[in-house]
Amino acid sequence: MPDFINSTIGDWMDTIAARFPDSDALVYNDRGLRLSYAELNALSRDAAKGLLALGIKKGDHVAVWAPNVPEWVLTAYGAAKIGAVLVTVNTNYKIFELEYLLRQSDSKILLFSDGIKGSNYHDIIAELLCDCSRVPVLENIVHYPKHDGSSPQIADGILPWKALLDAGKDITDEELDAVQRSCDMHEVINMQYTSGTTGFPKGVCLTHYNVLNNGYFIGENMRLTEKDRLCIPVPFFHCF
Repeated sequence: MPDFINSTIGDWMDTIAARFPDSDALVYNDRGLRLSYAELNALSRDAAKGLLALGIKKGDHVAVWAPNVPEWVLTAYGAAKIGAVLVTVNTNYKIFELEYLLRQSDSKILLFSDGIKGSNYHDIIAELLCDCSRVPVLENIVHYPKHDGSSPQIADGILPWKALLDAGKDITDEELDAVQRSCDMHEVINMQYTSGTTGFPKGVCLTHYNVLNNGYFIGENMRLTEKDRLCIPVPFFHCF
């Protein structure tokens, strides 16, 4: 049996990017997107710098409300590199569920897409912002680009994804590396919310060590190698 990985997600990503820099890491055929591990790592660093530029620090909570878009992946790895806690939001949530999660998790930033299955996330967030006391800890809201990469018209107070990336250009590699070095593998990196079947949903806290080794040993038991490909049609926000 292989040894457990004693690493943070950010450090392990650096290791894999160095080991397989030119191998495919993330592919979205419907978008013509194909990123190598070196490219995915670099873009994740850009996302991490953007989060730092918006005031996100290690231990802060970063909520993501979107289907399986590429920016979701970059946000997840970017947050991991700075030790921020990714709070995964069910794409089917209604306004009262979103409000509860944002308040209960103390999320400082929300990143979101247009919506899914007829649910308009813009309208829901606009209603929440009418009374900021409903989400008192929330400081920034960032909108992911559309499927074709364009940035739609968004409400005042909401930043486009490009603005987050542009803000990150003021953060040096040395600053990011220092934050990443300060992270510990046993620190919480993810909050997965329960379904709330028997009560209000609760945020289950997972560490770098939890998430990394869970994924690693699933791959080991499936006998996956760097030459294999994994199709992921299930929602990222769930525990898969």
